[in-house]
Amino acid sequence: MELILLVVGERLLNPVIDLVGSLFTKEELSSNVLVLGIVGIIVIISATILGVLLVQRVYRWVKTANEAMQGTKVMIPETQKPEVTQPTSPISREAGTTISITSVSRKPLIPANPLTPFSDRPVAEELSTKSGMEYFNSRKERAEKYPLADLLSQARFRIVLLGGSLETVVLQHVRLLEKILKGGVVMEFLIQDPEWVKSVEIDKGTSSGNLSDGISRTLGVLREIRRKLGILENENCIIKMYRFHATNSGIVIDPDSSEARAIIEFYPYDADAELKPSIVINRKENEAVFNKWWRSFEYVLDNAEEYITPPPKLNVKRAELSPDEEPREIHVRFPNGQERSLEARFYFLTVENAEGKRIKGLCPCIYHEYNMLIVSPYGKPAITVDSNTTLKDFDKFASEKKEEGFLAELCNSKKAKKSVDFPPDKRASLTFALFVTFKDYQWLDIIADTKRYKPIPSKFRIKLAFRTDDFLPYHVATYEINAQAWDEIDVKEVQASET
Repeated sequence: MELILLVVGERLLNPVIDLVGSLFTKEELSSNVLVLGIVGIIVIISATILGVLLVQRVYRWVKTANEAMQGTKVMIPETQKPEVTQPTSPISREAGTTISITSVSRKPLIPANPLTPFSDRPVAEELSTKSGMEYFNSRKERAEKYPLADLLSQARFRIVLLGGSLETVVLQHVRLLEKILKGGVVMEFLIQDPEWVKSVEIDKGTSSGNLSDGISRTLGVLREIRRKLGILENENCIIKMYRFHATNSGIVIDPDSSEARAIIEFYPYDADAELKPSIVINRKENEAVFNKWWRSFEYVLDNAEEYITPPPKLNVKRAELSPDEEPREIHVRFPNGQERSLEARFYFLTVENAEGKRIKGLCPCIYHEYNMLIVSPYGKPAITVDSNTTLKDFDKFASEKKEEGFLAELCNSKKAKKSVDFPPDKRASLTFALFVTFKDYQWLDIIADTKRYKPIPSKFRIKLAFRTDDFLPYHVATYEINAQAWDEIDVKEVQASET
């Protein structure tokens, strides 16, 4: 600015002086008022320019003195500045977030190669936690400060877990997960859909081990936890499946509270599982960054489908029994050795383990009504049960409702089972009675706590279902019953299209 003003002043003044000198002599100048006026104006302009220069010079001196007194850093020429080693972690930072670097080096900065394992990359010695976000080079490094079990145990309301299979988290913390679920905390497991994983080709460099096997193991453990704790599908152990490739996993603790915290683990290409970097974010200290990550979790929650465990596949058909194998009577044996008997007709079904999977606690039931008891034919023409009551008491009860007395003794005996287990074998099967009728009595009875079912004659349908330790009752077959007499009953299986 000074140079511009000096040049302007000089170029304004010199031409005027030269012009005046060429037109007038000294005598003429002294007597010419007009010329004196022109010269005066030129002098004023020149003085003004010089005054401005002087004011600017004084202002700069005062400003420099104030900066020196306040300790403000003095500008250093670019050629003298030391190079600062920057952290190479791929962390997205919000405006205003400060990362403090504790080491200064004059070595040239080497750019990070995205294919280089994180353990081989230069990193900052310290990452400021003022941003509410901490960076860790590996699982081990993160676990030293934030053990996963401790973080999970801090949850009071809700935990959301996102991953390819979540195998490591689930298999290593089974007992802890059971304890958390028993305490009423809602746990939502977001896992890749195993059917989708089978249908696409996933680069092995972006996942650890066999992803499909890991998902199967995780689902098996979670189903067992549900069974053990008696948790139904829609309760606090929720499993959802998403159908896209994930580049990170994560766990969010109590996302709806002000104390929310999240762990985000990244998946660098071909990185060892234990060397995957991660960040820990605290909502209270950096709500803006936390909310952005939480919105990405919400996107998965909104677009994932709830996993409904498929029930065991069963084949049901009419039992194939020879006349000698089909029981025609019920014998009740009393403590004194005496017996009472009544002629009966059973309708037996055989259920087969179609998929050959292990099934625990298989129990037939009337759909939406009640569980049945399992009574098998035992290959004899009569079913004999031992009674704990006396013959006198039995006869007294049977004098009014004779067939109910026999049915009650059958239901209370060891011959009636509440459930059975199927081994993992397709040859496993079970034969049981769907209903029973007694001679000269006009009722069709279901072998269950509820005795009489339908009067005879009548026409009705029975919807047969099964339940297991892992599943609520699910419909398997429907039968149309046309009962005209206690020993004249027609049974027809109704096809799905007719129900």
